[in-house]
Amino acid sequence: MKKLDAYRKALKDCEKIAQEEFKAAVKFSKRCDQIVNNLNNEFNDIAWKAEQVTAKDQIAAKGLTDIQSSLGVGYELLRAKQAKALEQQKKSLKSFSVMLFGRTMAGKSTMREAITGGDGSTIGMGAQRTTRDVRQYDWNHLRIIDTPGFGAYNGEEDTEIARSILEQSDVILFLLSDDSIQESTFTELKYAYQLNKPLIFVVNVKKNLEKNVHRKKAIKDPDSYIYNASDLEGHKERLRNEAAKLGMNPRYIHIVPIHAQAAFLSTQEAYSDQKEDLYRVSRMDNLLTLLTDEITHKGRARRVQTLLGSALTHTDDLETLIRSQKESVKGLLKEYANTKKRVYKWHERQSKRVPDKIEKDVGRAFAPLMKSISSFVDDNIQSKYFGNRLEDHIASFNLEERCKNVANNIAEELAADLEQFNRDMAKNIELGGKLNMEGSKRSFDPVDYKRMNGWTAAGLGVLSAIAFVNSWNPIGWGLAAAGFVFGLFQMFSDSKTKKLQMEKRRRIKEIRDEIAVQRDNSIKEITKWFHKDIERKQILQVKSDLNDVCMGLERFIQSLEKAFLQLDQLEHDINERYLLRSMDIVASDKYQKPKFKRIVRQPGYACYFTVTNYFKESELLSSLQTVLGERVRVVYENSVEKMLSHMLGLRKDRARVEGENGEYFIFAKEEDLGRIIGKQGRNIMLAAAICNIKLSAKPMHEMREVCH
Repeated sequence: MKKLDAYRKALKDCEKIAQEEFKAAVKFSKRCDQIVNNLNNEFNDIAWKAEQVTAKDQIAAKGLTDIQSSLGVGYELLRAKQAKALEQQKKSLKSFSVMLFGRTMAGKSTMREAITGGDGSTIGMGAQRTTRDVRQYDWNHLRIIDTPGFGAYNGEEDTEIARSILEQSDVILFLLSDDSIQESTFTELKYAYQLNKPLIFVVNVKKNLEKNVHRKKAIKDPDSYIYNASDLEGHKERLRNEAAKLGMNPRYIHIVPIHAQAAFLSTQEAYSDQKEDLYRVSRMDNLLTLLTDEITHKGRARRVQTLLGSALTHTDDLETLIRSQKESVKGLLKEYANTKKRVYKWHERQSKRVPDKIEKDVGRAFAPLMKSISSFVDDNIQSKYFGNRLEDHIASFNLEERCKNVANNIAEELAADLEQFNRDMAKNIELGGKLNMEGSKRSFDPVDYKRMNGWTAAGLGVLSAIAFVNSWNPIGWGLAAAGFVFGLFQMFSDSKTKKLQMEKRRRIKEIRDEIAVQRDNSIKEITKWFHKDIERKQILQVKSDLNDVCMGLERFIQSLEKAFLQLDQLEHDINERYLLRSMDIVASDKYQKPKFKRIVRQPGYACYFTVTNYFKESELLSSLQTVLGERVRVVYENSVEKMLSHMLGLRKDRARVEGENGEYFIFAKEEDLGRIIGKQGRNIMLAAAICNIKLSAKPMHEMREVCH
């Protein structure tokens, strides 16, 4: 009776603490919203500025808006997921939730029918995908959530449904069958573990007891007929090994063998004469006792874990998304910066080349006219219409059109170059995104849950074609005819021939000098047009635009770094509340609360923290470890060498710590390296994180090579 009273009181306490932690979880969620809203506002400002540049419709729009959209859509999905989780949690604050989770055909429906006293109509009878939706039942004052099984053919949707419910549960009954434990089981085990959910492994022995002869054998000797010790120990060993690979502490892994069919049959009228024996054979009491003890002693901690764990998962998911966005922005910035360098170098070349080209091309346009003047003067010097003919002759060379062509050719060349920059950038970004995605597929590390995701930008209008306007309008095209009217009578004087030759030479020189002036004016005007309308208004504007966008992206990367710090602080605050609430739950007497400075956790494996006050509560920490199911250790701040020695158990005669400026090496005997590093590097990763350093472990014989 005392046990039952304690159990019911624990459920009441669970309800009370759930109400408090739900409010905290909502506040943490709002802080995530604020971080993302700040990022969106800053990025919107960058995108808006990019759209205000010369070529408003094209410059930068695609690449920036892709990232802007990705951040928005990505977070909206996370937000919707979190909102749904909070909504479900709010509905179930009064209930302690236990989830049935396992492969299709593992026996979940049979177990559920046994728990609820059903008629067996939902039991699969060998068919797959019997349970297609989420169902809830009351059992022993608990909310039992039954989900679709995973691993069925074409059952991806079922798996996603089951996964979506994991976050709501306080304890997971991970159901397996003794006939086979397949790889998909460990895939889902990893998913459940990443959510830091307490797991009780339930191994359902699937020996058919419908025939009377089999039931009698089972009732007479269940240990030998159903629960074969060697077979079960093999399953248990494999489970422990796989769970340990994920980071679960083997000390806190519970495995309970049951016979779900025996439990179900014990509820059926047809087997009423064997009811008690069948229930005993099922060993459901073992599971119920374990659950009752779990709730009585750890129930409040589990409720805290569910609600704050959900907030922590949301924060981690957001950090993963923002880290992915940072990689996208860095990739985009790299292409902008590369293009900016190319444009700067290209402009430097053009500022020297174009004036020379203008002088050459305009000179080439004027050369035929200049060459023709001598013969023209010979043919027309004695004509009284000399001035008019000269004007017609000059007009026949179409110099204005030729000079405009010089300007247009230059404009087209420059525009083509900038368009090529645009195409190259779009191609580089698309190719970079493709290689990023393919590379991440090849090198994917299933443990690295914060790996940056690949990204693509289908096209990017970084530089538009310069909107060259034929703004050059040459002036002064009428060559002066003054001086061509002279006294014709002089032509009939004694020195007529001599004077005529002198007049020809004078006229040729005069006309050529005037043409040269016009040519030089044309060169000056076109060069002036290039510097004013092309270089200053167009090229320099493109350079300025590129520079502004690069600076904007650099500022946004800084904003993302700031967001990471905010998320780290948020994660710290969630973990701090989680630890303090858990300490309050397990503490038997008053204790001095630790003043946390830094907290590093790998949920389900270990938790290290540093404090700013003296905190020596060994019994409290021991109780906390038992409840949380992870190693909990306080680390007092000291030199990096001493902190590492303390955490990793380094002996002076077997290991050395060397390093400075945030990068350290542990040199140890080869036989000690495995213990120091830990499975999948967990020990050294946690040590590096709590010391806030880069850390590697190497064999002792490499010390000289690394240090020198």
